[in-house]
Amino acid sequence: MIALSSEIKEGSVKIIQAKDNNGNNTIYAVSRSGGQIKVLSTVCTHEGCTVAANGGNLDCPCHGSQFNAFSGGVQRGPAGIALPVFRSLEEGGEIILLK
Repeated sequence: MIALSSEIKEGSVKIIQAKDNNGNNTIYAVSRSGGQIKVLSTVCTHEGCTVAANGGNLDCPCHGSQFNAFSGGVQRGPAGIALPVFRSLEEGGEIILLK
């Protein structure tokens, strides 16, 4: 489990530190839109800086890239590749990262 369902409100994004499937501490951006949960990487695809939540966006403080917090899509460069979306499942009040 990386988060409780109740932590992620509709139309919001939250940065969460949790263990990945290998037991390593990882930072995720978890969002909910249209009732669907998305678990996104917080590593900017431009130069590897950590993005931060800003409303419905994920902003990179290093070079100004901006990503959609609900899809991972690039909204402003210099990044040209979307943030990776991890497979996840919402079940029993928990958000679970799938392998």
